[in-house]
Amino acid sequence: MYSPPPPPPQRRRAVVVVLAVVLSMVVVAAGAFVLVGRKDSNTSSGVNPGAKPPPTSALPARRKLYAKPPSACSLLGSPTLQSVYPGATGEESDQDTPELENNYYSRECHYSAGGKGDFGLRFMTVRLHVVTGEGALDTTKGTFPAFVAHLPQSINIPTIEGQKAVRGYGDEAHLIYGIDSENCRTAFLLIRSQNATIQVRYGGCNSSGGMELHAIDQTTALNGLYTVAHEVMAHLVAV
Repeated sequence: MYSPPPPPPQRRRAVVVVLAVVLSMVVVAAGAFVLVGRKDSNTSSGVNPGAKPPPTSALPARRKLYAKPPSACSLLGSPTLQSVYPGATGEESDQDTPELENNYYSRECHYSAGGKGDFGLRFMTVRLHVVTGEGALDTTKGTFPAFVAHLPQSINIPTIEGQKAVRGYGDEAHLIYGIDSENCRTAFLLIRSQNATIQVRYGGCNSSGGMELHAIDQTTALNGLYTVAHEVMAHLVAV
């Protein structure tokens, strides 16, 4: 695997600190599952609609650095959200650490259906991490390869079915997907766009009745992930 050259000495500490903060956020995200309640006592199937194929239109490249990130929940419109996660709404949270050598801003939108819909397990999150200040772009570039290398250990996917670099999302992006520790299928896309790192996670299980859950199929997981990522990036490049 390609190892980037070390950053200039005055920036090494910033790279290490930012990487540690970002990786800690991914570990927290790994357990963010949402158990959607049974709609009524006669529900016999908890299969949410399969996600439609994602948009194929090319996304424009971001030409300037980001300042503070926008609200993560504002990056996904209701029609797209309901197409991949019926009944869901988003809840925003943030974490800013301006005391670092490079200012670090984080925004997260965690989606849940709040007991609406059929019985099933769904999880979906969108996270933005923006580094600002001197050397922000170099710091973000420098942390990305290490971030990718740590993905198998830092996200909750014991059985990896596939991972690869993908084009068309930001300046660089990496996909990983497989079966998580709940025996559900999850897909995770890590994107770098200038001085921002974007994380999109989508996955879940369906129920065939009772409490038994079955992983959503691979096509549904990847279509859902790419559909969300496409709209998120389309909004981000325009802010």
